[in-house]
Amino acid sequence: MWNRASLGGRRWPAALVLLLLLAAAGCAPASPPAGDGQPPAPEPRPPVTSVVLVLDTSSSMKDAWAGGIKVQSAIDAALNVVDILETESKTGRRRFKVGVVEFATSASEVQPLTHDFDLVRSRLRELEAYGNTNIGHALELAVSQINNSTQSRSLIILLSDGQTNTGRSAGEIIDWVASLGWTPPKEFGTQASMYGFKYKDVSSAEFPAKAAAFLRPLGYKVGEYPDVVADAALGRLHNDSVFGFIGHASPQRLLFKETTKQVSLLSFKFNVRQFSFLESSQVKELKAGRLALAVLVGCETAKNISKPDNTARAFLNSGAVVVVGFAKKVEVRGANKWYVNFWQEVASGRNVYEAAERARTRARSESGEPTKELLYPSLDSMMIYPAAEASRLYLKPAPPRLRVDQSRVPTLYAIGIGDPGDLDEELLRQIAAKTGGEYYRGADSQGLQNAFLKTEHEALGDVELEVSGTVKPQETVEAGTVDVPANTAELRLTLNWPGSRVDAVLVDPRGRVVGPGYPGLQESEERPIHLVIVRPRPGEWKVSVKGVDVAPGGTPFYLVASLSPGEPARVSALYLLLGLMVAAGLGALAWGATAGRSQRLRRWSA
Repeated sequence: MWNRASLGGRRWPAALVLLLLLAAAGCAPASPPAGDGQPPAPEPRPPVTSVVLVLDTSSSMKDAWAGGIKVQSAIDAALNVVDILETESKTGRRRFKVGVVEFATSASEVQPLTHDFDLVRSRLRELEAYGNTNIGHALELAVSQINNSTQSRSLIILLSDGQTNTGRSAGEIIDWVASLGWTPPKEFGTQASMYGFKYKDVSSAEFPAKAAAFLRPLGYKVGEYPDVVADAALGRLHNDSVFGFIGHASPQRLLFKETTKQVSLLSFKFNVRQFSFLESSQVKELKAGRLALAVLVGCETAKNISKPDNTARAFLNSGAVVVVGFAKKVEVRGANKWYVNFWQEVASGRNVYEAAERARTRARSESGEPTKELLYPSLDSMMIYPAAEASRLYLKPAPPRLRVDQSRVPTLYAIGIGDPGDLDEELLRQIAAKTGGEYYRGADSQGLQNAFLKTEHEALGDVELEVSGTVKPQETVEAGTVDVPANTAELRLTLNWPGSRVDAVLVDPRGRVVGPGYPGLQESEERPIHLVIVRPRPGEWKVSVKGVDVAPGGTPFYLVASLSPGEPARVSALYLLLGLMVAAGLGALAWGATAGRSQRLRRWSA
């Protein structure tokens, strides 16, 4: 406490005391004065998101598929989504209304938009499959539900095999969707991932950051990943627009992380080196529809590019528009110089083909070493494929999304239910694309749940990490990192798996493991696990998955993490005035102390 001695015996005027009290009051939001006849200002209500689940209940949904019976798979996944939305509503940060539309020969409103999640569950369990397929009528009814409601954001999730045969034709449905004024889709996304590898004779870990420095001014959200497990890259590849790799490689695989494992043999213990590879076969299984460019700087990444097991070919088959790789072994110093020059040329406005060629010339000319011709001959083996597409591809600043009324113009996500050949995927994909949404094919019931989880994250923020993999008993699998910028409202993480017990491990930038009592933590420990960190600390957050109680052979898992941007703190004129008063008061105190007696001021004591 302050006392008279600490202030040198000076008597402070009452006005200064009042000044400090007013300043203290400025630390809290202002409220109407008591006794003026006005009720206190109500707390702002959390925003409402309307979600309409549109389920195909036509006769074709009675068919069996990889996940069981199609209609039951759709119902199970929809119930899972309702559980997720209810959990989110309980946090108090946002609220959800859920409606249900079913369609066969015609569509019907099973449940109007409501906050009663138990009622929605009961309506979903009553659904049965019959009749033809009228997707057009179902979408009309879903949009009508949203237009007759009040919300801040709206979302439609369509589950169907896409085999419409009643009402509007496929072409008419697409035209009708396009006429609603939804945001047209961007040609490519803005997510870029840059990977490097740490090894005793290779120093590639610093180059992801150098590439990121050139891409960020173009509007790309860049993740820097020096030395991560391959599963982390595989999980992000679904949403990547740009994929950059520099490190050890072969024609069939890219080398990501080196680890050591201690093995006991008789009475001796040995440290065995282990490596995390991204195999070309893994890439081929993906559909990276947003991928504009894959740059693979490593030995022989494009050797025999026409062969199906080649790494560069796998990226092309997965959806990449252009791939840059090398047909021969690449000397380290030459590769490093080319890599930096390439991204610099891209940032300057060159198309991919010109950037690659100019980077090769610069890498050779910038070396002052007399052996440069011996060091960099492998740069001549660079492959830019296909060259025609590379000469048309510019990584320009991302175009802004059109401003639309998100409360009445929903984003639509389509989930294809059925085995290949029993799906009209092109129709479902185009319906989603016209709304700025996404199409997913659920490989099984678990796949449908995972697709729902991702759509929920995409509706509430920007997906930063998506990983699928397998975890064994007591094993910890590194899933990747999330780079949290300043003024982020929420960091959200969801972990899903078929059964048993799996945990998500989240470590903040200071190395603290998130657990009970962590500031701003909201969590749900039931499957799927949800972790929400309100106002997370800026910096790199590490994510891993631990198999607590799983079968000996392991269990598959799916993890998705997203960030919700927040508004920077706004300072009102009143708070600014009170802040100045605080500064003036503290200045007066300091002046009084030095102008009075020479006795030193004591510190505050709590």
